[in-house]
Amino acid sequence: GDDNVAGESAWIDLVTNHRTSEGLQTMRRLHTTYPENPQWQVGLAVGLWRNGQAHEALAQLQTSELEWRDIQPRFQAAWTAIIGANQQRENARKLARQVDLKRIRAAERALVEPWL
Repeated sequence: GDDNVAGESAWIDLVTNHRTSEGLQTMRRLHTTYPENPQWQVGLAVGLWRNGQAHEALAQLQTSELEWRDIQPRFQAAWTAIIGANQQRENARKLARQVDLKRIRAAERALVEPWL
C-alpha cells in the first residue's frame, strides 16, 4: 500500500542521508501506526540518528523487542551504524562482521563499511 511505498522511499532517503527531516516524520508516523513492524522500528531509529539524535536512536532500538539475529541484513547494517555513532566502536566492529553484505544495497553497505 501507500504506507509501504512512503516508508521505503523514506528508508532510502535516510540511509543515503537525504531529506532526513521528511524521512524522520514519515518514520514517526509509520511507527506510531504500526508499532510492531521492524521496518518502522529500525527506520525511526535511522531517522533519529540522521537528524543528529544518535543517543535517542540507540534508545529506540534498545526499547524495541527486536532481536539482532531475527532482523533483515539491511536493518542489521543500520543498527551497526547507530551503535558506532554512539561510540561503541568495538561492538560496531563485531556486529559489522555478522551482516550478510551480499543481501544489502550499496547504500546500506556504506553504513557498515566504516566498521569492517
